[in-house]
Amino acid sequence: ASQAERSSREAQLRAVVTQRLGGPPRELRVVATDSGPVLFLTIAVDQDLTLTDAHSVASELEEALRAQQGDLAEVVVHTEPA
Repeated sequence: ASQAERSSREAQLRAVVTQRLGGPPRELRVVATDSGPVLFLTIAVDQDLTLTDAHSVASELEEALRAQQGDLAEVVVHTEPA
């Protein structure tokens, strides 16, 4: 993929995260692999959330990202306290 295509993909992914969480991701990186693009994402979650709730936020976000860009081979979401 060209640099413009990668930038466009990252902008679209950032927009989904911002829309779902109310703020941008702390880190977002897409890596090209033989299996397809892999998204590495770091997001801030309320520090008062339980681990189970933080994982639910991450899972729901992953589903939304895959719905928007179905060719993602993998989505790795790391949560950090806000």
